[in-house]
Amino acid sequence: MKEIIFKIVNNKKILNIKEKFIKFIKEERGDFGIKGIAGTVATIVVIGLVVVLLRDGLLEEIITFFWENIQNLIETMVNE
Repeated sequence: MKEIIFKIVNNKKILNIKEKFIKFIKEERGDFGIKGIAGTVATIVVIGLVVVLLRDGLLEEIITFFWENIQNLIETMVNE
């Protein structure tokens, strides 16, 4: 495959798009790097999923399940 090459007239340098892209990905300054943005988006998605699950009554079911198991465990320990 032929790679697209741009010629910068002022500096008389030839830069490859692939090299520029790799340099852009490796460079991380501040919170505006690609990796930082991807991490932020992933965090927001996970928080959104947790909120949706908790709004649908899943939290109540989880608490009820653990509460009943703890009560059963306490009863078996007291009765022994």
